Amino acid sequence: MSLPYNFIVSVLRKMNIYDKRDLSYSLMISSMITEGDKTILDIGTGTGYMADTLSKKGKRFVVGLDIDKTRFNRNSCIEHLSRPLTAISEISRTAKQNGLCITQLPNFCP
Repeated sequence: MSLPYNFIVSVLRKMNIYDKRDLSYSLMISSMITEGDKTILDIGTGTGYMADTLSKKGKRFVVGLDIDKTRFNRNSCIEHLSRPLTAISEISRTAKQNGLCITQLPNFCP
């Protein structure tokens, strides 16, 4: 990553912007999950914040998956993949029938 990007991210972390965003996302996602949803896969879990929050809502089995072991990253992984459509296809193929897939993407709106 570039030096300006890393600097901006470090400033945003100090301002707790990511924590506030993650709390907002986890509350929104928790409201979409029903009592019948017992298994959740958090792909691109980063720090595990979302997985931890979701596991506390009811009796759930939550698996956090992330291949990036080098950075203190956050969720939003689809836009970082070299083949995002392949990943989405695999999620669709392996998900339980009538399963729910929630994808979080960066907000590009002004």
